[in-house]
Amino acid sequence: MGTAACFPFQEHKHAFEIRYNLVSGITLVQWVRYLRGNLHLLDLRYIHRVVFISVLSLVNLVASLAETVLFSRKIRSSKVHDEPVFIVGHPRTGTTHLHNLLSLDSQFGYVDTFQVAFPNSFLTLRKFVPSFVVAAVERFLIDDTRPMDGLPLNFSVPAEDEIAVNMMTGGISPYAALSFMPRYQHYLRFVTFEHCSEEEVKAWTEQFLWFLKKVSYACGNKPLVIKSPVHMGRIQLIQTLFPRAKFVFIHRSPVSVLQSSCHLVQEYFTYCFLCTATRQQMTEYILEQHRLLYTAYFANRDSIDTLCEVSFEELERLPHETVRKVYRALKLEPFQGYRSEVDKYLGLLGAFKKNDHKPFEERLQDRILSDNIVKMVMNKYNYY
Repeated sequence: MGTAACFPFQEHKHAFEIRYNLVSGITLVQWVRYLRGNLHLLDLRYIHRVVFISVLSLVNLVASLAETVLFSRKIRSSKVHDEPVFIVGHPRTGTTHLHNLLSLDSQFGYVDTFQVAFPNSFLTLRKFVPSFVVAAVERFLIDDTRPMDGLPLNFSVPAEDEIAVNMMTGGISPYAALSFMPRYQHYLRFVTFEHCSEEEVKAWTEQFLWFLKKVSYACGNKPLVIKSPVHMGRIQLIQTLFPRAKFVFIHRSPVSVLQSSCHLVQEYFTYCFLCTATRQQMTEYILEQHRLLYTAYFANRDSIDTLCEVSFEELERLPHETVRKVYRALKLEPFQGYRSEVDKYLGLLGAFKKNDHKPFEERLQDRILSDNIVKMVMNKYNYY
């Protein structure tokens, strides 16, 4: 396949940046595991990121050891509520918007950005580090908006648990491909775990549950609203861990999703690269992830006892009605004062405007529209 059938990426955008990195909270031991098998890929163009993360990993290790001493017994005795709500959907379908809305309800706990940024030590840091220091770290590591879409960003907003588990497992996650895109096929195995060893599944599961126990302890053991798009490929595993879990699935036109995914790679993934990634690799990563996620979801969809499916379009157009629809379908306790909370959140979005994406060039458009999974999604949800 020639380059004309690839997404139009600028390969070394943001190369000098150290902000927004996906693994800033990794410890030294986890960092060594993360680099194992990838040292030959490291690019001098990104050596400043390797040095930056290495220095932080020493600080994170010390903080992690303190957390083990101070909180391990409390975390171990903490219980994760047996009816978590999982928001699933392909990246760029509106999962973040829906996550933000449901997290407004005080009956739920949720994973926040500070917790995923420092998964090994967030309890200790929040208890003992002065708030002005935390605020300074926040300003250093991130801006006040997300680079890919301009949505508000700070340490308190809801975030994806998989970011934390990627660090805690030393890279047993599809998210590790953001650092080492040439090995995207190796890391995409972790979307479904179908071709993974028992040790890999066990390691991911243990760290996933440990992280959720920490978050549950921090929020008073409330039911959790959990969102990571890759969980769309793990329905069966999640049901094994949480037989009473409830799911919300959000979908969007595949062409719009892939256009937005292309923009995501260009405007965010490039902050995370530790080696050179080609247009071919980034294109194949996007398309293969799309195939894996939807194939797994459709294979397991009928096994879900409590499921609500919504579209991005209805959430965008009718947010109040869509929230009500989710609550009814999942048989959730009423969201007290939901209208004022939702209106306040929507007001904070202000003049937020979706990104305008250029149409794909003809060969790439033909490739996308001829894909069997794209056809299946378009037929299933009437996107023709």
